[in-house]
Amino acid sequence: MGTRRLLVGGVGLALAMLPLTGTAFARSAPKASSAVSPQYRSCSPGWQFAVSSQLENHAFTGLEKGTLIINPYNPQGGNVPVTLTSTLSYNVSRSASTSTSLGGGWGPINASIGYNVDVSQSFAVSQSVTITIDPGYEGYQYYGVAQSEWYGNYYYLQSDCTYTSNYIHVYSPLQKAIEKVSYRIP
Repeated sequence: MGTRRLLVGGVGLALAMLPLTGTAFARSAPKASSAVSPQYRSCSPGWQFAVSSQLENHAFTGLEKGTLIINPYNPQGGNVPVTLTSTLSYNVSRSASTSTSLGGGWGPINASIGYNVDVSQSFAVSQSVTITIDPGYEGYQYYGVAQSEWYGNYYYLQSDCTYTSNYIHVYSPLQKAIEKVSYRIP
């Protein structure tokens, strides 16, 4: 039996080292057994959505075309850009959608993406937009929505941790959008 001194906060404490007679310690590694019991995996069952990628963010989806404006090119000269007003009145309703049915609803998708993507955008438009078309071009205003698109694996996780992959596209409208479309006259 030995004694050691330990200083704690400037005060000396004496510690007695007592022998541990008759004490048996376990090995650091378990003894290998020839009979290995089967392993069992357990998962919390439920619907899951694992995002592989966000394909688009604020991508334009056209729904209604405005007035087509044609500005032909004159080889004799006098070519100037044409500025006209495109007027359109319409009602738009665009809802979130997927490329397949959702057995577990939108909850797993919303949880994975981090916000509620199951939304609808509805608006009435009675709008006049000025558009300028260069000589030799034609064009129009395209009215629609900006939307996001995700791609991922939507599946039901079984209690034994197995599942069947089902890759889907998810589309979510964000806001009203207008895009100018113009192209060279053939």
